[in-house]
Amino acid sequence: MEKYDIIILAGQSNAQGQGRGPVTREFVPDERIHFLKDDSNPGFTSVDGVAKLVMKWPAVNTIEVANERKNKLGQDVGCFALQFAEKYVETYLEEGRKVLIVDANFGGTGFARPEWGVGNIMHTRMLTMTKAALEENPAENRVVAILWSQGEHDSFENADWDAERRYITHKKNLTDTFNDLYEKLGDRSVPLIACGFTESYCKTNRVHTDAVLNAIREVVADFGGGFVETTELLSNSDKLPDCKDVYHFCKESLHILGGMFFEKYRQIRK
Repeated sequence: MEKYDIIILAGQSNAQGQGRGPVTREFVPDERIHFLKDDSNPGFTSVDGVAKLVMKWPAVNTIEVANERKNKLGQDVGCFALQFAEKYVETYLEEGRKVLIVDANFGGTGFARPEWGVGNIMHTRMLTMTKAALEENPAENRVVAILWSQGEHDSFENADWDAERRYITHKKNLTDTFNDLYEKLGDRSVPLIACGFTESYCKTNRVHTDAVLNAIREVVADFGGGFVETTELLSNSDKLPDCKDVYHFCKESLHILGGMFFEKYRQIRK
């Protein structure tokens, strides 16, 4: 039985990783860094013109050496948790232990439809996967970090909402989410780190992205966590010619973002 330091990686597509383009250094798999994944195979279908998340549930979990996943075009796309894990291994990992990243995210998911939120499928999936990770070795395994990247979805759904309603709703949803997660973990000292959106996307929807981001900043602060500002990080549209994807950090930005997450983590770890 492995002894794992567990990192919960949750949210939507920038947590999942959709980054493309050249990078300074490719991620090299490390036998000390593992993923916990499942075979739920999430996807969206249209029901009366509304996107609906469908997945196999309950699902079967698997553990594997962590690596970047491939998109539909067969391209390796970045995942900031991998660079975070590399730095965690260098700085904190004790002899005889490994890192296990709980891969509890999926692109396009949020609170509005809802997929996230206490009692909803993405929240339940996150709790179920985390519980499975801990039960791999109950006496030794421990959650050491919660990494959250989500909110783009909730900045454009419910198009008739004003910024104040959007801010209040998102703040409550996040507060309930992390209160429930920490209650299930039984340890409120686990550092929580979240991040912003691409500046390319924020420029298209500033009033509403500001409302959601302010909610995220405040909730993370309420839980004693850290927030990573991402204004300077490039999107796929910034990095790649003829690419219109303003929503996702490019691959190099995701690599940088993992280091930024770790720096916040290092500052607040108790």
